[in-house]
Amino acid sequence: TVPCGEETAGAKTKGYHCTVLNLMLLALAVAGQQQRLDGEQRRSLLLRMEKTFNHLPALVTASQAWAQTNALALRDSADIRLTGPATLFGTVQEGALKMLETLRCPVSGYEFEEFIHGIYNAFNAQSALIMLDPQPDARQDRLAQILGEWTPSIYRIGPQVENNGLNLNFPFVNDEDFAVFEYIIPLQMLCAILPPQKGINPAIPKDPQFHQKMKSKQEI
Repeated sequence: TVPCGEETAGAKTKGYHCTVLNLMLLALAVAGQQQRLDGEQRRSLLLRMEKTFNHLPALVTASQAWAQTNALALRDSADIRLTGPATLFGTVQEGALKMLETLRCPVSGYEFEEFIHGIYNAFNAQSALIMLDPQPDARQDRLAQILGEWTPSIYRIGPQVENNGLNLNFPFVNDEDFAVFEYIIPLQMLCAILPPQKGINPAIPKDPQFHQKMKSKQEI
């Protein structure tokens, strides 16, 4: 267990950040011991990490405003898909899982290449798509344009996306190693803001006795 303090939310958010951070710090320590990383390289990485972390409070504020306005209509969605580049595939998967747990509707996440090779066929007017767009990409623009003809619910998150009343345009740091800490924030904010709008308390499981019935968790 990562000692990150008590977390009251059923779908863990703080624990996720702390786990990823601890794994990265472990990798830095091991790399140093194995002399694969010198002191200057380590300091440089930590400074880059700090730059991303110092930017997070502003991102939290922007994400909260976005979830309460532009993205509020997602509370009525019954079919949500997430997509992003390979560099953010883990973030897409984590976001999809947490949204599924808290919104309690079908949510799935795909790497961009996977999505355009078949998944798009399941899209219709009732579908919603959240796209993580860390860098300008003509093909992502094209996908948003095509699917925008099928559904009005296309939400894009990135520093260069259009301000169209749906997207979250924010000056992400976009560090190649630490962007995972940024792009999960808007998705976690959806998990916090939208469930109460649906009459759901995300801190309470749908069936509080589920794991006891399944014997899938051991009591300490």
